[in-house]
Amino acid sequence: MKKILFVLIMLTCSSLMSQVQKIGDDLYMYSQKPTGDADNCGVDHSFDPAIHENLTSPIDASATTYIWPFDEALDDGVNIVNYVDDLAGSGIKDYDDGSWSYNGHQGTDITLQNFRHMDRCVRVKAAASGTVVQISINNFDRNTGWGTGLPANLVQIRHSDGTYAFYYHLMKKSVTVKLGEFVLQGQTIGYVGSSGNSTDAHLHFEPGYYTGNTWVKRDPWQGTYNHSASLWQSQYPYVGDRDFKMIDCGVYTSSLVGGNLDSIGNYIKEGIYQPNSVSGYESKIGFWLRLQGKYTGKQVRFQLYKSNGVLFSEVYFYISEQNQYSYYYWTPDFNPGISVTGNWYVRVLYDNVEKYRNFFNVQLLTSNRPRLYPVAAKCF
Repeated sequence: MKKILFVLIMLTCSSLMSQVQKIGDDLYMYSQKPTGDADNCGVDHSFDPAIHENLTSPIDASATTYIWPFDEALDDGVNIVNYVDDLAGSGIKDYDDGSWSYNGHQGTDITLQNFRHMDRCVRVKAAASGTVVQISINNFDRNTGWGTGLPANLVQIRHSDGTYAFYYHLMKKSVTVKLGEFVLQGQTIGYVGSSGNSTDAHLHFEPGYYTGNTWVKRDPWQGTYNHSASLWQSQYPYVGDRDFKMIDCGVYTSSLVGGNLDSIGNYIKEGIYQPNSVSGYESKIGFWLRLQGKYTGKQVRFQLYKSNGVLFSEVYFYISEQNQYSYYYWTPDFNPGISVTGNWYVRVLYDNVEKYRNFFNVQLLTSNRPRLYPVAAKCF
């Protein structure tokens, strides 16, 4: 049995330093840690008098309300990794007095599972009706880092009350609306991508308005810190107080990650296919897990079981930090031969309570499904 410390990577929209670090026997950390103040996903809020208008009267909070901009419900393939930071200056305060954000973040970041999910084309809906005043469509949409100043694909909509909303990081050439077009609430305006300052496929949704030629963000979420009325027609519960939310997991072999089990950051972002079968003669295998949850200090345990129910290997660690977007991956020794084939599994426990079993088929040979990447065609 191996005892290790908590490991996390946190997805934020700030300048990051990426690294893969071995932190214990058969355990690795992929980290993206902020190196400075946030760059707010790179959104350009510049006032353009040709398309923007300053708000000169008080906002009627009930004039424009938003629907969720996805067909998918929260936690059904899409997850909130950052809320708006409502605290001026240094420090972080989200709308419910937590820190589920990063310093200076002005929108809500809603992420997909991976680029494989993005390639299926996840549509973004207009959260409220309005007129399209700004679009950008031709930027690369598979970025895995930021701080480079790369431009993003976007749609900006002006609502009837004089407020606006940005939809940022969209897929290249996926914007389906035109400048000057009036769009209805719920209408498709584009598809999720990873353009601009972005490490993963996600939507940055940011309402706000202009006053004195300056952008003022609006936090659409209402809670114990932001007392303004919610801008959502139906506000989802706060995710920053969950203990342990498992997002995704899987088993992998070296052939699926370029031969190196211990450096899989970009493969996780692409989306690792689990093998059809794993050879009993693989010297090592890998297991990865993505989760969300607050600091609890409680134990997480991975247990690898044979198909006959006999424990083969295990590892455990403790939740010692907040997990907004975190991966752990474990690469235990394997090579059991083929005396016990069939459905092996990795058992995930949190605080000694089983949360999930990830099954995989052990046979003589490893076999993988083909991965077809999009080239020129799109699915819309």
